[in-house]
Order: sequence, then C-alpha cells, then structure tokens
Amino acid sequence: MSGLPKPGETLVIEASAGTGKTWRISELASRFIAERGTPVSQIAIVTFSAAAAAEVENRTRTRLQADAQAATGRTRSRLESALADFDLAPIMTTHGFCDRLLSQLGILADHDPTDTLATDLGDLATQACADHFLRLRRQGQLRFTFDQALAWVRAALFAPGAPVVPAGTDAARFTDAVRDLVEQRKRRAGVYTFDDMLTRCRDTVVDPVTGPPARARLAGLYPVVLVDEFQDTDTIQ
Repeated sequence: MSGLPKPGETLVIEASAGTGKTWRISELASRFIAERGTPVSQIAIVTFSAAAAAEVENRTRTRLQADAQAATGRTRSRLESALADFDLAPIMTTHGFCDRLLSQLGILADHDPTDTLATDLGDLATQACADHFLRLRRQGQLRFTFDQALAWVRAALFAPGAPVVPAGTDAARFTDAVRDLVEQRKRRAGVYTFDDMLTRCRDTVVDPVTGPPARARLAGLYPVVLVDEFQDTDTIQ
C-alpha cells in the first residue's frame, strides 16, 4: 500500500485467518503517526475479542519501537512520542469501543452513565415473559404455550432488533412486546447489556437529530479507526 487512506475514506481489506491482517493494522497505525503526525490517542484499533485486542496492542507497540529505531528527525520524534503515550492508545474490543463512545457522547446518547452492566438477563426476561403471557391469557388471546413463548423470548435476547420468528405472527407480536417490556425494566433497574452497548451507540449516530453532532464529535476524537476484526454475522457490529 503506497498511500494512506484520505480523510473520510474507508479502506476494506478482506483476508482469512493467518494472512497478516494484524500485521497490516499495526503498520497502518505506525504510518499514520509517522507520516501524518496523528496522536496515538486518536487512532482507535477495534477487534473482536479481548485476546485479539491484547495481540494487536503488543504487535503495534513492537512495530512502533522498530520503526522508531529505524527513523530519523521528526519522524523518529513522532514515533517516540507515540511510544511514550502508548498507554493512551484506544485498542479494544467492539463492545469496549462502543461503551467508551457512549460515555464520550454524553447527553447525545440515550444512555445513563450511572447504569451498571448486567451479564445475565435470564430472570428478568423470564418474569417479563410470564407477566405478558398472563396478561394475554386473561384477555383470552393465547394460541401457544408458555414454554413456546419463553423459547421465543430467550432467542430474541441473543438477536436484539432482529426477527426471530416470521413477521406478523402471534409469536412475533409476543416477542416484540416482551422485548419492549424487558427494555423498560432494564431502564428502571439501571442496567444495560453488552448488546445495549452496540444498539445505543448505533441508534445515536444514525438518529436524524443526534447523529450529525455525534458523528462530528467522534470524528474529532478518533480521526483514524482501524477495525481488525468483527463478528460479521452480527449486523449491528
């Protein structure tokens, strides 16, 4: 690669495992620092797992050290400054990056910074499912069992915003209603999930009102974003 991507340009490199994606990411980070003077704190490197993030961090630090030793003048000074500030480098998982963005977006995001992370919504979802099931039974609107309903709800928790049953069916209406109920109860309880990190961040940047200022703020914070890997089966990611 001869030239770096221009501001606002997206570069996509498709490659399978073991073909040097992480090496290329660390090279790009070093070049943005050396050639454009981008501070290491403004180069976000995002990958899928915590282990992958640790590997990218190690590779990038090693690359900066090697390039600094080989460089001279202003280029060397830039790389050495990046090494001195390397602890500020935002190298993290997709979820970690979105969680950081939510805190940095402040009131632009539909997110309470005092909320705590909940890793298991099983009990909350089961109770919400039972409450809605009983409500429908009192209204005489049931054509399915509680076990069926609970299975739909549990599947929906692993696919936020995605249809888990055919649209327009009793199952779809039930699942959507319980999703809304779970969301209301999460808000009241002051908790959020890993999926919420993604959906709240996405909703903020695509919203017609909050989107433009949110995107401008993020572009100022991270003019360079290098995505090493993400879960391509997750449309939100």
